Amino acid sequence: MEDDKEIGQVDLLEDHELTNLKVLPKRRREGIAHMLVQLGEVVAQEMGYSRVFATTAMDNVASRKLWEKRAYKQYFKYEKIFDA
Repeated sequence: MEDDKEIGQVDLLEDHELTNLKVLPKRRREGIAHMLVQLGEVVAQEMGYSRVFATTAMDNVASRKLWEKRAYKQYFKYEKIFDA
């Protein structure tokens, strides 16, 4: 979010992932994240996607609550991060 007029962002990747969801701290708790996710879902459906997914850290409680409120199902994923 580089522009002062931007209050939030979500990206939809070709692999059907909704990612980079963010809302300016001073504008949180206003339903903006829900609206952004809903917009991403609409765009995905218009593009012919049959599903979308998102990832978040297990300890990111606010993010997990958002996805669960939007009826996303939790699946477990293992990831290995290599040292640079």
